[in-house]
Amino acid sequence: MTFLTDWTFYYWAFWLAWAPFTGIFIARISKGRTLRQLLLGVLIIPSLGTFFWFSVFGTSAFELIESWGSYNNEFGNVFSSIFVFFGNYPIATLLNFTTIFLLISFLVTSVDSAVFVLSMFTDHGKKDPSKKHRLIWAVFILMATISLLLLGNAKPDIDVLTAVQKLLIITSLPFALFMVYMAVAFVWELMNRTEKLT
Repeated sequence: MTFLTDWTFYYWAFWLAWAPFTGIFIARISKGRTLRQLLLGVLIIPSLGTFFWFSVFGTSAFELIESWGSYNNEFGNVFSSIFVFFGNYPIATLLNFTTIFLLISFLVTSVDSAVFVLSMFTDHGKKDPSKKHRLIWAVFILMATISLLLLGNAKPDIDVLTAVQKLLIITSLPFALFMVYMAVAFVWELMNRTEKLT
């Protein structure tokens, strides 16, 4: 299925694009934590949660398709599939509202983190960037979002979300190469610090 390929690439690209913001933000709020606590709270527990989510909901979606008897691309749109999925279960309205609330809260906290980290970058690496820088980045992100929405309404024959998705995949490739370098540098630094302690 092309969905599996497209979604996998998009999911990788999404995390690669957000990694610089998320990594710096997590590093800042994790000051004073041990490496064990950081790995457990940032990598292991979220990965287990994601594994649980995909296992349970993925299996349930396949069971739904089998119960339908035929598949007419009901889950073809990655942006609305969750609502189609919940529509086949009790209290679908409550689940849909909960999903929208969680999506909004995720978006707000993610954009807030991005604004904060971008402000740090542009304010000479200050740990507490000025409100001016935060305002500039917030307005810039807002204008970019409004532009995409207006473009989508002005050109209904163009799938803007899919275009942005493909753009994200392409532009995140340099981060993938850079992350290999970062991983090697991180391991090298750990080895050096371990040698100094022994």
